[in-house]
Order: sequence, then C-alpha cells, then structure tokens
Amino acid sequence: MKMTEIGVNMAGDPVYNVYNDDGTLFKTTIYTKDEAQALVVGNVNDVDIIEGTSVPAYQGMKKLELEALMREHGIELDRRKSRADLLAEVDAFFKG
Repeated sequence: MKMTEIGVNMAGDPVYNVYNDDGTLFKTTIYTKDEAQALVVGNVNDVDIIEGTSVPAYQGMKKLELEALMREHGIELDRRKSRADLLAEVDAFFKG
C-alpha cells in the first residue's frame, strides 16, 4: 500500500488517499497523515479508523465524494439536495 497527498481539508491540514499495491484506490475515504501511515505500515485496519474516534475529513468533499463516502456506511444521499444539506446529513451521521 502507498499513500498520496491529495490536498488539504478546511482546516488547512494535508489529507491523503491510500492505494493498494496494484494502484487501485483502497477506499474513497480521505485520511489524515497519521491514519494513512498507519494503514500503509499495517498498524491499523480501515474499520478501526472509520468506527473509532477519527472521522474522515469530509468537509471539503464534493457531492459525489460525499455520496461515495456515505455508501461505505450503508447510507444513500440524495444529490439533488444542496451540498450544505448533504454536509448536514453527514455531520449528523458522524456526530451520532
């Protein structure tokens, strides 16, 4: 596995994607540097990151990215809604 910096989140912190050895995207989740490094070196699995205390950096995601992220959690978003409304739904999910 390898990690690639893909930009920054709304707080200005770098965010990463993690890729399998064959070049395919591991998950559509965006990771912090520590989360991505943990996946690459094998210290943690993806379930620990998503279901643990860390929340993916979704605030800067586009509607399609939000939709893909929430599908990983079994939730379908309606992209006809505004991005702000979709973010409110994602916020509600991750805040419990």
